[in-house]
Amino acid sequence: MDRADPGHRRSGDRRDPDREGGLLDRPHRQRPGRGARPGDGPQPRRRRGVTHPRRRRDVPDHGHRPARRGRPDPRGPGRAAHRRWRVDAPRPDDPVQPVQRLALAARRAARHPDAVGGHRDHGRRPSGARVRRRRSRLDPRGRPRLTRTTPEDPGLSPPRERRADRPTPAPSGVPGRGEDGRVIPRRWSTWLAEACTATDTPGAVLGVRHAGRTTVVPYGVLHTATGHPVSAGSVFQVGSITKTWVGLQVAQLADVGRLTLDSTVAELLPGVRLGSPDVADRVTVRMLLSHTSGLDGDVFTDTGRGDDAVERFVDRLADVAVVHEPGAAYSYCNTGFVLLGRILEVLDGRPWPATLQRRVAAPLGLTDVCVRAEDALLHDPAVGHEDGAPVTRWQLPDALGAAGTVTTSAGSLLTFAAQWLGEVGPALARTTEPLVGVPDAAADAGEVGWAWRVGRWGADREHVVIGHDGETMGQTATLRVVPSLDLAVCVLTNALHATDVHQHVVPRVVEELTGVAVPGPPQPDPRATLVDPERFVGTYARRAARYDVTLEGGALWLTATSTSELSGDEPPERMPLVPLAGDADGTGFVRRPAGTSSWSVVRFAPLPDGTPALRAQGRMAPRVVPVS
Repeated sequence: MDRADPGHRRSGDRRDPDREGGLLDRPHRQRPGRGARPGDGPQPRRRRGVTHPRRRRDVPDHGHRPARRGRPDPRGPGRAAHRRWRVDAPRPDDPVQPVQRLALAARRAARHPDAVGGHRDHGRRPSGARVRRRRSRLDPRGRPRLTRTTPEDPGLSPPRERRADRPTPAPSGVPGRGEDGRVIPRRWSTWLAEACTATDTPGAVLGVRHAGRTTVVPYGVLHTATGHPVSAGSVFQVGSITKTWVGLQVAQLADVGRLTLDSTVAELLPGVRLGSPDVADRVTVRMLLSHTSGLDGDVFTDTGRGDDAVERFVDRLADVAVVHEPGAAYSYCNTGFVLLGRILEVLDGRPWPATLQRRVAAPLGLTDVCVRAEDALLHDPAVGHEDGAPVTRWQLPDALGAAGTVTTSAGSLLTFAAQWLGEVGPALARTTEPLVGVPDAAADAGEVGWAWRVGRWGADREHVVIGHDGETMGQTATLRVVPSLDLAVCVLTNALHATDVHQHVVPRVVEELTGVAVPGPPQPDPRATLVDPERFVGTYARRAARYDVTLEGGALWLTATSTSELSGDEPPERMPLVPLAGDADGTGFVRRPAGTSSWSVVRFAPLPDGTPALRAQGRMAPRVVPVS
């Protein structure tokens, strides 16, 4: 065969036994050394990785380290610089001329059409020129190579496969949508970043589950001091969204006849006293689930660690304040869900964290659902922030677990929520049955079921939506589930601005996915005229907060002071009260705390016994000092 024939195989090719240094007496394993020349005879077989199979030791190094004989090349088995091969200037006595080398390169390029790079003018390159060719993406067996970019070879590796949680660029022609019509999350990333930047939120996650497909969009850092980035698998505290998990557990017990909505605390927890006089025989499971028990809702007593922390907490409720008659009014109540947690412990015979895992997390295969801090440390946890700085306390006391200490990822939270998408069983259906109306709630939270808030979306309010929000130590979260749209969406943040982020991102995402309009939050009416504002002046108080309402220059001002066991030295916050748009009787106002863009409702309404009271953050605070 003519040496100039492009089809001629190189010296040492095992498929050409007639060439010097070919198969010889070890046809299936012979690999001659690089230095074989005519007349040298058979070459001993060398180990793979000792020297580069295409490199002569007497050729100039060109910046690469020479391999040492008898020792593996640290750069990889038989590879120079890991990612490329080269043809150097020929020697006068080299039996393999450059034209054969270039022909070999052309034939390899033809066999591997997906190979990266390569010169297209092989036949026109001058003799003796140095040729470089990028390595094929396929190995000799036709399988994709698992390679990575190295400092010696920047940019020559094939691109890595895109991670599922990484935003995907939209294809040309249909901005923001994929080939199957699915919205690409790159735009969502932009919206999330804009919202977090505007609210000084260090880190957040947007989770969307629609039509069986889950997308998680992370942003920012978990901790401003460390700069550790948020990932799709990072876990956040979901706060009071925990209550929906408790409601499901209670529904499971009701489904098998262990309790009913009319079962009282005295029946389920013998010996427990609630307030003075004792109302344990009048407070029912229905009242605990719907926040109508009348108990002061923000008792945050720390009873320490251990499996009996909830039991010790409940034993101290003998002196809890009873704000109003049980069942007479709505007032958000964390204390009631601690009682439900204790009921679950007694009926299940195990601590509440264990019953949560057994009844909810384990059946769904959720491995990152945590209740205690030491468990969350194993799952890339977020740290809460207040005023841009990390909090000094990471979590609520253990005793308040059932009120709001679940920590999990957006993906697991959406898996939990997906139980209400599609056909649901009796226990799941029971949890969304409205039990009581919520005064002054947003359109998507006008009623309360078994912990779930129940509302409506759409221009004609045709879509039922269930959801809940959560706030804990410097972390906030929102969750909305719309069964008729096969949609669940959540926002988890490590700051106190999840509501603002939710309002900026979620309505746009929902409208893009489904075309359904999401109702906005309450709005002020600055042009409204105050009617007899002096009747609202005074001091209103509950266990965790005090509100001082004053009249200055014809306008009402509210000074809120936290008196909770967890507040520390938090300074009072002063803000104007602006009339609520659309309010008919003139008793509704809105306020906007510093650093937020969302308005919250403040309503002056009497208790069932006629005592003047103020409802803020869904909690009733009786007036304790009237105007002088």
